Amino acid sequence: MIAGETVWVSIPALTGTDDFGNEVWEHGHEDPGTITWGDLLNSMWGGGSIPSRHRTGSVQVDNVLVNPSTTTYDRIEPGRPHGMECDLTLYFPREFDMDVRNALVTVRGEDYRVVGDPERYTDAALPLGCEWNLVVRVVRYDV
Repeated sequence: MIAGETVWVSIPALTGTDDFGNEVWEHGHEDPGTITWGDLLNSMWGGGSIPSRHRTGSVQVDNVLVNPSTTTYDRIEPGRPHGMECDLTLYFPREFDMDVRNALVTVRGEDYRVVGDPERYTDAALPLGCEWNLVVRVVRYDV
């Protein structure tokens, strides 16, 4: 049986506007929070509102498959002599239904940014009993 890893997902929250009137979006703390995905779901569907700290905090997601994709060393430019791009493909379990566009995902202690607008596979396109249907590409740049 395949077992995934635990990752942390931080959805950006609108925190205000800058001096030019542009929206400012921020992620949660660098230290992953302690609320689990199940806790967040219970607070959302338990009839009460979600405490504001949960909106910008990290959510723990278990059983995520992590596929190391590529590491590219062609990001070398002045000021970044050791520039590198690393990307992963993450497969989230069916029960995870959060919108992860623009999210920050912490995998194995490293922060990655979600690329694009991740989509789910339809049930017809998956083998019977497959637990993972959301494919998310994430990327990290090292300098």
